[in-house]
Amino acid sequence: MTTIHQGRFESAIKELSALFIEKNTEGALASVSSVDTISNPNKITVFITVLPEEKEEDIMKQLQEKTWTLRKFLGEQIKTRRVAEVEIALDPGRKTRLLIDQLSYND
Repeated sequence: MTTIHQGRFESAIKELSALFIEKNTEGALASVSSVDTISNPNKITVFITVLPEEKEEDIMKQLQEKTWTLRKFLGEQIKTRRVAEVEIALDPGRKTRLLIDQLSYND
C-alpha cells in the first residue's frame, strides 16, 4: 500500500530524475516512465524509456556512469536524511505494451 508521503516522494524523485537525465544524455530522447522505492527500501529504481530504441544501450551506458551523480543531485534537492542507492533500468513494461498494441491492432 502506498502512502501519501510515499507517493509525493516518488513523484519528486521522478521529476528530479527526469530533469537530471534530460541534462546528462545526448543522442536520443530518454524519459522517466516510473520510479520504484517500495520493492527495496535501500534502492531507488528509476525506469526509463529511450527513443529510438537503437540508442538504448548508449544511453544506459551514459547513465550508468552517472548514477552516483544522480544520487548526489537527488540528495541536494530533496530534504531527507539519506538518499538510497540509485539504479537506472529500462522500463520493461513499454515493450510489453507495444507488443499488446500490435497484437490487438492485427486482430
